[in-house]
Amino acid sequence: MMSRSYFIVGALLLLPTLGWPMSTTQRTEGWCSPAVAGVNGKVTITCGVDPKIVKRLNEFLDKKDKELGEARRSLDEKIQEANVWITKYKELDARVAEAGKANELAKRAKALLDQGELEQAGQLYDQALERQEKEISKLAENHFTRGRIHELEFRPDRALPHYEKAASYRPENPLYLFAYGTMLQKQNAYTKAERAYVDVLAVLQKLTPDESNAHEYAIGATLNNLGSLYRKTQRFDDAEKPYQQALIIRRQLALTNPVDFEPDVAATLNNLANLYGEIQQFVKAEAVHQESLSLRRKLAKANPTAYEPALAETLNNLAHFYGTAQHFRKAVEACQDALAVRRKLAKANPAAYEPAVADTLHILASLYSTTGRYDESEKANLEALTIRQELAKLNPAAYEPVVAETLHNLGNLYFTITRFGEAERSFHESLAIDRRLAKTNSYAHEPNIALALNNLANLYSATKRYIEAKKAYEEALILYRRLAQANPAVYTSDLAMTLNNLAVNYTETNQFTKAEQAYEEVLRLYRRLAEDNPAVYESKLAGTLINAGGFYHDTQRFGEAEKAFQESLPILKRLAQVEPAAYEPYLALALNNVATLYRETQRLDEAREVYLEALTLYRQLVQTNSAVHEPALAVTLRNLAKLYLAEYKNDEAEKAFREVRKIEQRVANRK
Repeated sequence: MMSRSYFIVGALLLLPTLGWPMSTTQRTEGWCSPAVAGVNGKVTITCGVDPKIVKRLNEFLDKKDKELGEARRSLDEKIQEANVWITKYKELDARVAEAGKANELAKRAKALLDQGELEQAGQLYDQALERQEKEISKLAENHFTRGRIHELEFRPDRALPHYEKAASYRPENPLYLFAYGTMLQKQNAYTKAERAYVDVLAVLQKLTPDESNAHEYAIGATLNNLGSLYRKTQRFDDAEKPYQQALIIRRQLALTNPVDFEPDVAATLNNLANLYGEIQQFVKAEAVHQESLSLRRKLAKANPTAYEPALAETLNNLAHFYGTAQHFRKAVEACQDALAVRRKLAKANPAAYEPAVADTLHILASLYSTTGRYDESEKANLEALTIRQELAKLNPAAYEPVVAETLHNLGNLYFTITRFGEAERSFHESLAIDRRLAKTNSYAHEPNIALALNNLANLYSATKRYIEAKKAYEEALILYRRLAQANPAVYTSDLAMTLNNLAVNYTETNQFTKAEQAYEEVLRLYRRLAEDNPAVYESKLAGTLINAGGFYHDTQRFGEAEKAFQESLPILKRLAQVEPAAYEPYLALALNNVATLYRETQRLDEAREVYLEALTLYRQLVQTNSAVHEPALAVTLRNLAKLYLAEYKNDEAEKAFREVRKIEQRVANRK
């Protein structure tokens, strides 16, 4: 008989759905950007400000870290936050100094700002605002200044209403509108933010450009932010145009002033490349990623302190892109490069950069697992887990979610290498954290719960705990149907994955009508997904075809079984040529299944040829990882021995059976 234990696709082709946080970073920019070395709690500013001001910045950053809620700031967000703080402080200081020449209020505020007394400076403007309600221009200026002070205090919620009033009092002022739109975008008020950006562009287009680059720079910054807004809200068709327009402007500015404007070119290239990756325009995505990478390498070479963090960001995004496009070797190389940069930064400033080191280790561990480098994967996972658990002790709200991610990653790894006890413990720990966090933020954590349930159910199936597996799959399916209904572009593939695995479970528990219905639905989903994006979804289609073939075989529908198996073979052979480590195990499995079908339908010559092809692949795979691949080798050897018996080749059969017994003894000794 055909062994059903190898048809659990969550443990096969669908395990690359690992819950990686391979996040891409899109930048929301201001109109200046001095350099900082890093920020996480304590800050090291490198652009030259009074130590009293640096002290206040450190105080505000420490306070914000303590008050940080559910959403976790990435390293680049922290660096950009400190960067923008210094920019806005300098801008505000210059503005107040200029106003202080003829304005007693501004003169007094300037003295307080120079001492870092933001609260007292803000109180001066609060008092003045009450007296100046009818003086619209001064009122708008004062609201804007008050908003900037709140931003410097890391109180965006208090800054927003002041920016709104400044923009409403003087809607012809693009600076007020831009500040309002940016703050709305940071607060996820995307509809209002879009309206503000459109208004900024309309105002700027009416103005006559001066000899400085401020006018064109402002248009480029607004277009870049508008593109990021569209991308964030998955309006991908709308996002490309403003990114392209911003890129044209920024390239032109960089021709005359590369020092100031090449970083902005690189930032927009980074955003555009991420967009192309998300809409599966892989040729464009790779070209733009490489251009961004080349530019940021040049910038980092000239000024490592300022630009190495951005270089690491681009390398991480490139690794994410290559992983999505199934180019795993390139993904590993990019991730290793990002890790090298971040380890260097963390050596000089561990508080600022260790979280980023953990992020890259987490991604690299998943890539190592996908490409069969299991020892390296475990090492990277455990290092990432140690870092994140230490961070979570200091700030549980920010770091518990990523502790759960790493535990989930470890569970996937241990499942793949059949260390089931450790895998189950890791999955349960991860799931417990996400269930607790979902009580206060279901939107953020339900996808993680669904994925953990799916992978825990895979483990239950592999250990023949089918009732527990069915319960977990069905809970995951309910979550994924709801998520896919709200956001089909993101969650349809996850819905298909869980349907496939539930179909396997129904087959294992002899619920054949339900199994067939599930296979029909999942094949429809994967065929549609693979038609739109073959690079990503053909492998998943092939995995489901293997499982559907197993189902048809077990229900004695041999013609349909052969059709499904044969459809999977050319896909897997093509994929294995590009990524042998990732796909040769599944090609060997499909060959074993086709050969078994031939044997059971008395097509013995064809069966022998295909068994030997599968056997050759499995022997090669055992050389790379015997613990993972020897059980499958034993299955194919046993099937070949049965074929030899059917052909009355008893000596060959006995030789194969002896090898099977030796393998089974080695496998038993490992447990």
